[in-house]
Amino acid sequence: MSSNGSIGWEVARRKRLFNKALYVIVSLILVNIVNIYSALSSPTPNSSRFHKVKIWKVVPNKGVLKVPHAGTLVSARKVRVSSELGGVVERLFFEKGQRVKKGQVLAEIGTSTIKVQVEEARAAIEQARARLERLKAGPRSEEVSMAEAGVDEARAGLAEAEENYARIKRLHERKVASSKELDFASRVLKVARAKLKVAQNHLELVKKGPREEEIREARAAVKRAEAALQMALDRLGKSIIRAPSSGLIAYRMVEEGELVPPGFIITEVVDDTNFKIVLKINERDLTALKEGSIYSFQVYAIGEGLFNC
Repeated sequence: MSSNGSIGWEVARRKRLFNKALYVIVSLILVNIVNIYSALSSPTPNSSRFHKVKIWKVVPNKGVLKVPHAGTLVSARKVRVSSELGGVVERLFFEKGQRVKKGQVLAEIGTSTIKVQVEEARAAIEQARARLERLKAGPRSEEVSMAEAGVDEARAGLAEAEENYARIKRLHERKVASSKELDFASRVLKVARAKLKVAQNHLELVKKGPREEEIREARAAVKRAEAALQMALDRLGKSIIRAPSSGLIAYRMVEEGELVPPGFIITEVVDDTNFKIVLKINERDLTALKEGSIYSFQVYAIGEGLFNC
């Protein structure tokens, strides 16, 4: 046997001895572990069959349940402001974000034109009332004198026409005046007689005074004029746009000089004293909401403070 073969055999023998020794050591360790566990598990004569345990009492949690939800804070009342009448936007008295009070003037639309109509209606009322008063007062002495003077003038005109017609007729009979001249004189005579008749009738009416029908018609004219004035005043009021409630101006949809149609929305007034929170809640969280309870919320746009609702 060579020296190399002797060395290899010796190495193999030592390896087998090492493995056997390792097996024995591991076995002893396992046996000791089992013995120790058995000793700990088996009760001693002085030990109890029961073990001490800790007990916690379960009580209701009266703390505050915080379930955050994201929602939207909206005004409980928003009023759109529109013009019932169409026309030119003459003046504006508000800006976006401005706080206004109920009844505050916001705009004037076609107001100047309607003011002219109001003045015309007032003048018409004055005229109608003046005529009614004249009729109720009866004829004045000046009116009678003027009517009598008209009759006298018509008589004088008729006398002159009769004299002229007689002269032309004589000339026509002597073949000096033509038939055309005679016809013209005849027409002038008829007109003069008609004028006298009209003047006499007018004098008679003036002396009798106004009829009851005329007085009733004058009263009706006064009422119509008053109604026209009321309509003009109503239109004037509608042309001046006022805030329907107190709050904040949400936007401005018009500028001065624009022509807007009837019903055009110029702005919206938002009530800043009464808000509501709109949010979506899962069904499992609905039990946390109770009517009449107070809940806290935060508006990130204005800071870290909490508000109650």
